[in-house]
Amino acid sequence: MSQILVAWLLADRARADVLAAAHDGLDDEERARAARFANASTLRDFVLGRWLMRSELAKWTGALAAGWRFPLDAHGRPIPRHRDRTAPDTPSINLSHGGGLVAVVVASDGPVGIDVESVDRELPSRRLDRFLSQEEHAALAGLEPLARRERFWRIWTLKEALLKARGTGIAGGLASIAFGFDHADRPCILRRDGADDDAVEWRLVECRPTETTRLSIACGGIGAMHGEVRVERRTAAMD
Repeated sequence: MSQILVAWLLADRARADVLAAAHDGLDDEERARAARFANASTLRDFVLGRWLMRSELAKWTGALAAGWRFPLDAHGRPIPRHRDRTAPDTPSINLSHGGGLVAVVVASDGPVGIDVESVDRELPSRRLDRFLSQEEHAALAGLEPLARRERFWRIWTLKEALLKARGTGIAGGLASIAFGFDHADRPCILRRDGADDDAVEWRLVECRPTETTRLSIACGGIGAMHGEVRVERRTAAMD
């Protein structure tokens, strides 16, 4: 049975010493990436994201935080590696930041993905069918504006989380996956086109860390279906 942890913090409330430690903990490649960020909040979120991944992996495995490296795969997803070859088996991990919040999901086994978004903003100005499947677009069409916005961001965070867990990100095709909601308003996958993981069962979890943000995770594998999911705020890292 999988153990699944979501850890998050508010980036604009991160303590100064945490930010300093986060900067100091970057490896050479990450420092080079950080130097290219022109936006201060984007830089802050990137640095805190790396710190949060290192911190949570260190707690999970007992391996030193400074030893973790995150080379990117073909789709830009950070893959955790430790310089100590004797480090315990590496869990799955994924990162997201949005709406001033930085969050990671860690799982003992199976693929995982996470997305967090600010939900108090208006819907994209472009046609929504660019972001949604036909089923999703039709379901939104009959809703009142506020309900439509709420439903859109639920679908979007679920879609991003699942596509990240599958390893493709949005390049995997936003319309290739269709989400719906059952009679108890729980999310479910209606359709997956062209998926090479048809045998994988996916667990979907949603939460609202703050009034203005929504967070969704997708966890794959039999163990994830009944594993414990913990959502924890890293209060000690914030003022």
